[in-house]
Amino acid sequence: MIKRACIYCGTTDNLSDSDIIPDALTNAKIINPNVCRIAHNSKFSDYFESKVIEKLATITNLLDVKSSKGKQYARYPMIFTIGNEEYFTKIASDTEVFQKINTSLDGKTKIGPIDKILKISGASEYNVTAIDINEREITKKIILNLEVFFSIEMYRLITKIAYEWYCLHNNICNKIDAFDDIISFITTGEGKNPVQFVGNVALYKALDIIGSYGSHTLIAYIGSDDSVNIIVSLFGIAIYNVQLLPKAIKECQNNCIFQELSLDSQRKKFVFKSIKELEDDFISLISSAQEIPKGVNNNGVKLNIAVLDDTSFVIKNMYLEGFNDMQNNIMCVSVPSPQTYELLKSRIFNVFQISALTLKGLKRFVHEHRVFWKESFKLNPNGGDKKNIFLYYILLITGISCFQSFKELIRYLKQKLGKSEIALTDELIKDFEQIILSTKNYQDAITDGADIIDTWEN
Repeated sequence: MIKRACIYCGTTDNLSDSDIIPDALTNAKIINPNVCRIAHNSKFSDYFESKVIEKLATITNLLDVKSSKGKQYARYPMIFTIGNEEYFTKIASDTEVFQKINTSLDGKTKIGPIDKILKISGASEYNVTAIDINEREITKKIILNLEVFFSIEMYRLITKIAYEWYCLHNNICNKIDAFDDIISFITTGEGKNPVQFVGNVALYKALDIIGSYGSHTLIAYIGSDDSVNIIVSLFGIAIYNVQLLPKAIKECQNNCIFQELSLDSQRKKFVFKSIKELEDDFISLISSAQEIPKGVNNNGVKLNIAVLDDTSFVIKNMYLEGFNDMQNNIMCVSVPSPQTYELLKSRIFNVFQISALTLKGLKRFVHEHRVFWKESFKLNPNGGDKKNIFLYYILLITGISCFQSFKELIRYLKQKLGKSEIALTDELIKDFEQIILSTKNYQDAITDGADIIDTWEN
């Protein structure tokens, strides 16, 4: 029996389960059980993990990612505008915005529940104006500092993810001297930085096609210089390349690995020793597909439809097609350029413009908004939140159609809209608004839909 020890220091004492990706950054946990509890698990949170988690709070909150250790979703900063006044706030849910008192950026105006406003010293019915926020245009501005993606804390975190994940899939249960430089960088932040930001747009698009919205993706490959590399895609927003080793080592035989961790906790994975082994497996898939008479023609090869729809087939095909780019055209940068920032901005914009339904996210929406559903509640078409309108539409159609399960809802959306990941364009949101507001007693249908969703099993 192999004796387990910490992959960072070799101690056999007080080993713990390390969240390879911090718990607050993913809904799909993956664990490396060979990390000592204090020095190389708990302290990493103080050294770099907590700083990255705090800076990415806006992204994790809007993607419905929450630490299993916390009661609330992460709080994030936001500026909202009503009329000519701008207000700064920090919230865990958009329903908090008008539950507390917020002060305008110029310090001259306050807004909040009128009963709380009137308790402020000097406030009275003579200098306080009551407004109906359901009839006011509200715009919201998300605050996100892109520098976090190029911080030393992020680089240490990405290296830690790559190292622990690679060790896990190679059954490494002890410290190996060949990783000394990587271990030093993770634990101290000193030495050569093995992380570079990937600028190849084709790779981003390839992962978009095979992956799900907001997911994390990790890929191990051997570079053209025989180095061992790990690609880490964080939420599909930023992709990094980590050079773990200058050459492959005998202790780590698996160097052709893929894993995706989605927002709904699903996992896709394959593990091969080499690109050659993957190619052989792929050819075997095609060969078995050709034995079945009924199929479709794909570049002269007759493939069975079931194989074409097989997720593993699509992922393996992506890896094989993108292998040359990974080796020779990954377009890595160590220092961000204006083009790098533009790529990041476009990726973040795409994530915020798309809403992907998860049962966890739907139940969160119901829980946070139910408190406002009084007998006479009405939606504000000028509220400025596209995702909220989309989710209210989901509650409406659920209440009307009485779907029996989350899967039934997704099937309906795919038939109606083509997919369950929806690009929230202005035109589409207006259509949703019109459907909601033109539905007689839409409030009843929305609350009925919420009650139905509450009964669905996770």
